[in-house]
Amino acid sequence: MAGDEGVMYVGGCVCCVGVLLCLILLPMSFASIAESELGLRKHSISKKVLFDELYKPGHHNTGPSYGFEKVNRHIHALIVQDSAAWTCPEDEDGGCLDRSNTTDNSIGQVIYSTFTVLYRIIQQIEDVEKAYQSYQFSDGAVERAVRALAKENSKQNPQQYTLQEIIDAHLIYNVTQVIVHEPTLNEAMADFGYQLFRVIVTEIDMGDTVQQKYLRIETNRYEDEIIQVNDQAQDIQRLTDLETEKINNEGRTEKTAINSYSNAYANRLTADIDVYRREAEKNGTVEMIEMYQEKFPLSGVTDIMAIVSSTQYMDQLQTMASNSKVDKIFLDEVNGLNIQT
Repeated sequence: MAGDEGVMYVGGCVCCVGVLLCLILLPMSFASIAESELGLRKHSISKKVLFDELYKPGHHNTGPSYGFEKVNRHIHALIVQDSAAWTCPEDEDGGCLDRSNTTDNSIGQVIYSTFTVLYRIIQQIEDVEKAYQSYQFSDGAVERAVRALAKENSKQNPQQYTLQEIIDAHLIYNVTQVIVHEPTLNEAMADFGYQLFRVIVTEIDMGDTVQQKYLRIETNRYEDEIIQVNDQAQDIQRLTDLETEKINNEGRTEKTAINSYSNAYANRLTADIDVYRREAEKNGTVEMIEMYQEKFPLSGVTDIMAIVSSTQYMDQLQTMASNSKVDKIFLDEVNGLNIQT
């Protein structure tokens, strides 16, 4: 009986120890990775990092002997200030001077650029392994390496451009930037597992002498543009004057032609009306003679013509009297109608 109690006691102790170990080891078998991180498994005793799997944000079962070596997966930003660089000397056409075809000792201008480099780790297991083996996920060490590469790149790339081309690209043509050659910098960063996201140039500065020279160049260029615009305006004004004169001449010619046509047409109508009037008077006179001959068959031709003349004379007086501008009619002879008394 005592033996059975001992066995039960030992079994109970073993169960308690098992439960206690589960309560201790089970939480130790899980580890979390924040949303902004990536992770590799790392042995908690030997500190050995395993590159068999890349862990994304979440809660993972790693076992009680492993934790995570974590790295920031979000975009990092570093600012490079006043990086000095020489520009390419300008030729007579304002382009970059080809030094291979000249013995001139011309040099460019010194500029100081300030820019921001945005970069992040490449989220592939091979590149994350490179990042750990290069700088052990040290953000400070990576930043120093990126800064050194960016400054060296910003010293080399501006030598391919003139000062005017750099400023025009930065201010006028809305080009991203020509201070840093992004493909070259991105390729260099890929050697330790990082990639370039963007380079943002915020300032391009020059010395006082260079600024004065640039201002003189800009002033001369603006003056040349003003002269060119004035010349173009004068050319346009001359063409406009010529077109205006041409239009006025065509208008006067057309007006003269229209007036000539209208006058000729009016004269033709007047002549036609006069012909019609005379024809009508002639026909009326003939019909009047025939009527008087029918009314006075015993009268001779002389008497008939005297009657016709008298009638026409009275019609003429009536027409003159109906004119509102005529107040009185004077007869040259008392016996104007040649009436026999």
